[in-house]
Amino acid sequence: MTEQSKKLKHFTFYDIYYDVIAQLEDDEAGRFAKRICNYAFNGVDSQGKTENENCFWEIIYPTLNDATAIERQDKKPYYLNRKMKHFTFYAAYARMLNTLKDDASAGQFVKAMCGYMLEGIEPTELKPPVDAYFKLFRKSLDLSKVRSESGRKGGRAKKKVEETPLTFTDFLARNSHIKDDVHSERLKEGVDWTALNHAIHKSEEWKSETSLYRIISNQSAIIGT
Repeated sequence: MTEQSKKLKHFTFYDIYYDVIAQLEDDEAGRFAKRICNYAFNGVDSQGKTENENCFWEIIYPTLNDATAIERQDKKPYYLNRKMKHFTFYAAYARMLNTLKDDASAGQFVKAMCGYMLEGIEPTELKPPVDAYFKLFRKSLDLSKVRSESGRKGGRAKKKVEETPLTFTDFLARNSHIKDDVHSERLKEGVDWTALNHAIHKSEEWKSETSLYRIISNQSAIIGT
């Protein structure tokens, strides 16, 4: 596939992935994290081993697919970055997950890593060899955390396009061809529907787009902020 021809050296790991991983048993979490990495770095998907894994995959797949597609174009998924907590997941982390002796150990590591990076929780109950791996990668994780925090503080102010702000309902009413295929209400929060409405009508590329998910996922590119 053309989008997946560029091999990523790192990708953005969102808290929606952790929301799912935290619900899985350690062995399931390990396989799930490896599946995410295999898709992000190699463009390859594989069937999960349990029903839970496959069900939860459907929850995170739209975000993972859209974000990595943008990153393969040497761009940043700014809109998703503004909506969700995230950190940079490097290829070295994925190699480390595959180095651990079993899926359960990989699951324990990724849970500890996500808790530390996204919630600031210091892991205290890791057992060998997972504790040693976490200490080994601690400095890299800290650097990634600093970069993520700096990125969230950046960005430019949005342009004010119309005096009367549009609501989500107003936006759909003015764009009846757009289908509301966004399953997470969180992604709709804080959207500048006025600016988005103005921008898509000026864009030859986006004015006929029917997927609301794709539109709000690419809001930054559409509006030009």
